[in-house]
Amino acid sequence: MKSRPGAPGFGLVHPGPARDAGLVANPMGGDAQQALRGAVLDAHTQLERLLADVHRDHSSNGDPRRLRDLADSFMASTSRHLGAFHDIVLPAARHRLSAGHALVASYVSQARKLEQALHAVKAWVYGDVHARRLHGHDLWAEVGRLLGELESREQDVVDELGTAMAAEELAALAQRLHHAEEHGPTRPHPYTPHTGPLGRLVHRAWSLADSVWDSAESRVIPHRDDPPHPRRNSLITRYVMGSPRYDEPGDTRS
Repeated sequence: MKSRPGAPGFGLVHPGPARDAGLVANPMGGDAQQALRGAVLDAHTQLERLLADVHRDHSSNGDPRRLRDLADSFMASTSRHLGAFHDIVLPAARHRLSAGHALVASYVSQARKLEQALHAVKAWVYGDVHARRLHGHDLWAEVGRLLGELESREQDVVDELGTAMAAEELAALAQRLHHAEEHGPTRPHPYTPHTGPLGRLVHRAWSLADSVWDSAESRVIPHRDDPPHPRRNSLITRYVMGSPRYDEPGDTRS
């Protein structure tokens, strides 16, 4: 969400047409680079839609139970995306980019701020006595601002990876990122390890614990459809799978 005007009080615009995933100069991995960039942008498009739904419901003073369900959907989707980006994309950035360690440290710091804001939101939504002094409008505005800054950082990381990794590596990252988003923690955990082997282990443990509590609290946890394989029709894929590409019906080329 680079340099985009904000909707009143939330730092977001209501979702419009799908955004162009864009390409980075990489003669070997255009489709794969677009797939990885698109996976990140698609995740944030979904988060923006969920946050816009919360904004509309909160502004109209609707049913508190519906607001809680919308907030749960947004918080769960955001937490899963953060966990997946930490586990899948950041290790590649750390090892393949010259400034990888600095990029990772900057991202983790920003992610912790967003998780802390989400933690406050959950306390406010669920009526925690310690959150009575908090104002919902201000909380959601801060979440929107932090989410926009985080998306900008993610795009920077993906753009740099697009010039440092081969096409098949980028395609694999896109697939793994989506899979991890379906199996990550559904609640913010800002004070536990985020990266490295310990971070991945902690994410798995929180995923199991969160699932138990989600069932106990009847939280609404959305799911995303599996994306098509970004290189399913590439020359390498057809060679490995032994599936030559025949002309489409009606193709009259000789």
